[in-house]
Amino acid sequence: MAKGYPDFYGFSIFPKYGSVMIDDFPNAAVGPGLTVAIHEVFGNGRIYGGHLYLTAFADWSKAWVRVFIDGVQMNVNNTVSQMFAQYGHVDVEWPLQLVNYHGDGGHAVFAAEKDYTFTDTYLIEIENTSAGNLWVYSRLHYSLIV
Repeated sequence: MAKGYPDFYGFSIFPKYGSVMIDDFPNAAVGPGLTVAIHEVFGNGRIYGGHLYLTAFADWSKAWVRVFIDGVQMNVNNTVSQMFAQYGHVDVEWPLQLVNYHGDGGHAVFAAEKDYTFTDTYLIEIENTSAGNLWVYSRLHYSLIV
């Protein structure tokens, strides 16, 4: 059943969202020089959160993480190292926040921020510019307007 503001008069000015859906990207390798769409959601909806886990790559600072909402790139600083430079800065508003990193162990964890809405598409993509494989696991929680 759709959730949202009650429509006492037969209509509502607020959107009604359907059930929460989960989009998983399995633990898979992204080879050197490849760009892969991790999550691509079509429709009119809202993001409720999620995570993105990158590990076991030769130079973790050279991985590019990009978020597009309705075709517009949302994050200005794209590489993991540039996001690391902003780590802990709460005044920076990005659709993905770096929440954990380990340079020696070669992993980085991002949180997908909630309450981002989209009217056409929501896309997270990874570009591996390092010489080694990049292992990615990710999960996104979202719902579409019904």
